[in-house]
Amino acid sequence: MDDQNVAKGFYIGNADISVFDTRIGMTFGEIDEILGAKGEVGYDESETQYYLNIHYVENYKITYSAETEDGPVVEIVIIRSK
Repeated sequence: MDDQNVAKGFYIGNADISVFDTRIGMTFGEIDEILGAKGEVGYDESETQYYLNIHYVENYKITYSAETEDGPVVEIVIIRSK
């Protein structure tokens, strides 16, 4: 939420919800293929200790998280970037 109580982002943990044709359970490779570009891969050492694959689609920053770099995505965070 921002200062005006407007939602700036969403947390997705349900495999039935599609985000630009991607979803929980896919691998980073599958997501990169669907979105047409390789995402920025990193590792969250502080909070979740998940591997991250970050994509920018339209006006959104989408972070896909997985327990291993080649494992299935377990959560998606979408943040409006503009």
